[in-house]
Amino acid sequence: MTAAPPDDPYLQLNGPGAVWCYTGVRLEPDPAAAHNATAVGLPEEQRRVEVVQRERAWLAGQWAADGRCWELRVTNGPGADAAPGGGRLSCVLLGRAFGTDPHRARASAERLREGLAALPRHVRTDPLSSREIDSALRPIPDGAAHLVEVRKRLTWQSIHRSDAAFPVGVTVDPFSTEAMSWEPVWSPLARTPGTTVLVVRLEPAPWHHQHTDAVRRLLGEYQSLARPGRFNPAIGRQEPAVPFAAHAAAFYEWLLGSAASEPAYRVRIVLASDRPVPHGLPELVASTVTGPPPPGERPRPGAFVGRVSAPADVRQAWRAFTTMHDVWLPDVHQQGVPPALGALERVLADRVVVPETSSAFRLPYEVPGRGMLFRMSADTGRPAPAPSPPPPGPSGVPFPEPPDFTTAPHHHRGIT
Repeated sequence: MTAAPPDDPYLQLNGPGAVWCYTGVRLEPDPAAAHNATAVGLPEEQRRVEVVQRERAWLAGQWAADGRCWELRVTNGPGADAAPGGGRLSCVLLGRAFGTDPHRARASAERLREGLAALPRHVRTDPLSSREIDSALRPIPDGAAHLVEVRKRLTWQSIHRSDAAFPVGVTVDPFSTEAMSWEPVWSPLARTPGTTVLVVRLEPAPWHHQHTDAVRRLLGEYQSLARPGRFNPAIGRQEPAVPFAAHAAAFYEWLLGSAASEPAYRVRIVLASDRPVPHGLPELVASTVTGPPPPGERPRPGAFVGRVSAPADVRQAWRAFTTMHDVWLPDVHQQGVPPALGALERVLADRVVVPETSSAFRLPYEVPGRGMLFRMSADTGRPAPAPSPPPPGPSGVPFPEPPDFTTAPHHHRGIT
């Protein structure tokens, strides 16, 4: 990291032919949001839905394929219960911008910072200095972190058909699109001993023409496999349809429809701790992002939980953690699928559309009438300023028009 004045709100990392510039804000729930006239008397579920709508609108409005990404970091640490507001959790939202030289990286970070200043009104922000950004990027000493990843679950099955173009079929289980409550995760996180950080990373994920072509080919193959095959003299009968193929065809058909109409992100969810992450906490995160099954369907296995254990993987994962980069860890991300995943499958393995992000990327939010989970600044006791009236829109919630991703190809200049 390049040294910066202590009060500079940017931190710079130089690489060969690339520069990344970091900025960020400290977040806390705005107590006025739960007690203003529009919120009083609302059922908690409805209040949560409206909060999620604001967060989705903010995310859709910030999408740009220029190498940017964000990380929401919720931390529990020693002495947190002595914080002025009594809560045990602290939260920061970090942004990483990309440029080919320091000037361009700084300019991109300044644009990114404008978005951080326009967060939904149910959170309050305080800018982080370069020193605080550096501390947030490395909350645990190097070499001391235990890492667990929560990822979309890969579903796979061997294909035993003589006309199959591939020996193994693979699909990706979606995250929930419901307005999931994160209080069941934040509460045990607040009680976890030591220093534990929950990180949710989002990076805009462009969709290219070659992705569409590859999905169309896969869809055609699965549709064919979902029907009975040709007569096979080796078995003396017609080869049967592959049930998994019908499931896969439905997935790739949905993917074709959503890719052209919905902005998407790459997501990475990590728990990092200065001691082994207790069993149960990553599973809680996994069940939250999975959500309940649709009515009439059986419960799904849930998101995949993978503990990073191989020394080389730990080093790579920790470097990615401290730089907000991404990394492919075959021992964890492959999830036991027999052949190495191809380029398309690796793209799909961490791709989420905006409605799915609501199950994972949740800004701090306190439930009225319950104990405080998040630390509040010392001025909490002062009357909060009246919130500004929301701009026009359904229920007063702003819904900016998402970018049109279909008019021209987008190129991701970020380096992972």
